[in-house]
Amino acid sequence: VAPSTTGPIKLASSAPILTKPKRPTMPKYQYYQSDAVMTIAILEPNVKEEELNVKFGLDKLTVILTKGGENFTVICGTLFDAVDESRCKVKITDEKVLIKLRKKDKGSWHELFGSGASSTTDDKDDGEEDKDETAKKSSDKDSDEENEM
Repeated sequence: VAPSTTGPIKLASSAPILTKPKRPTMPKYQYYQSDAVMTIAILEPNVKEEELNVKFGLDKLTVILTKGGENFTVICGTLFDAVDESRCKVKITDEKVLIKLRKKDKGSWHELFGSGASSTTDDKDDGEEDKDETAKKSSDKDSDEENEM
């Protein structure tokens, strides 16, 4: 007795299987902060330490995650401001990866990425020089008068 079927089934041993394995996707992340710490949560479960490469710099962060044999650069850029590299930490949990960046100067960052440590030095003034030029010209007369006194 032949088994009953709901439709014809064709089996061809030489035909390739059309279902491709699902390619790994770029992990998502989110961040939140206190005055002293910026915390980045990479929302990827079951990450092993050897699959994660995190590099801290004064105002740089690079996070590369290997997933399904592919390297994903999750984060790579200049941070909003400087961090204390010696006090930055990575914690891997079952649900996600937490990266805690200890801010060098306490305060609120407007966003994760920015102009880095140079935002508190004269380097940033280069881009704003044109805007300030007219203000400088009008105040030059005043400052020249003050210098003469």
